[in-house]
Amino acid sequence: MKTGYEAFDDAIKELPEKLRAELWETEKYIKEKTREIRIRVNRPIQFYTGDKDYFFGINACIKHKGRILDKQEIEECFRSVCGYSVHTHQAEIGKGYVTTREGHRVGICGTAVIGESGVKGMREITSLNIRIAREIKGCADELIRLAYKDGICGLMIIGEPGCGKTTVIRDLSRQLASAKLGKYVKVAVIDERGEISGGAEGCDVGISCDVLCGFGKYDGINNAVRTLSPEVIVCDEIGSAEEARAIAAAVNNGAKIVATAHASTVKELYARKDMKNLLNSGAFRKIAVMMGGGSVGEIDKIIDAQGG
Repeated sequence: MKTGYEAFDDAIKELPEKLRAELWETEKYIKEKTREIRIRVNRPIQFYTGDKDYFFGINACIKHKGRILDKQEIEECFRSVCGYSVHTHQAEIGKGYVTTREGHRVGICGTAVIGESGVKGMREITSLNIRIAREIKGCADELIRLAYKDGICGLMIIGEPGCGKTTVIRDLSRQLASAKLGKYVKVAVIDERGEISGGAEGCDVGISCDVLCGFGKYDGINNAVRTLSPEVIVCDEIGSAEEARAIAAAVNNGAKIVATAHASTVKELYARKDMKNLLNSGAFRKIAVMMGGGSVGEIDKIIDAQGG
């Protein structure tokens, strides 16, 4: 997995050749800061950085002024990020995304195709959101220093979407599994969307880390407990009652959990019944609140999870 502006270039690899060549000319300082590339029908392409928005052909890469993608081009982009094999990605598409071979998640908007068991795909694609995955070694340094000063414990990491939670737990896994705390911790990463481990290209998640890729968190956590005897289980974006049950079972089997959740504040987190029950169960000893915007890994505060 790439870092810096190269991560931007890596994220656009799966786009059609002509568009990829145009986006490649984007200024490097914008590439460095871009977290998401949003491509919408009949709208300028947007580069989201967290503190300022840039638009292709307007205040970024103005050589291509007026470049707007029509519906046909958006459909071509969709087929391209699917590797021109849309049917092989139907399970992902039904959940609203595709993960590229390089580990970048592409959110998809369009019209739902409904089957007997719910959404089974999409048609009439209207927009794509490429979330750029970056490997930033050392970005979890502050988190480890503050959260694990008394030893490894259950840790919940919360923050707004796009603040770098996935990037941080990727580095946290690497550090734990590479003896940064004095021993090689057995880490199991439940990588439902292929984002944490970096897809087929892969990234450094540590020498003593095992990855269950493509598993839902419920099945992945249960499989890890049954077969891998993990000391730490890492997963991203938890929230359902089913996932909470799997986490509780893993904790009862001696594993510590590191997980992320979308929430701007601790109060917001505890307002969700399933999350409140999970936090009060003792599965997590500490909650780390990440700063919005700013640099990846910046911690606002760390609090005791017990009692809200």
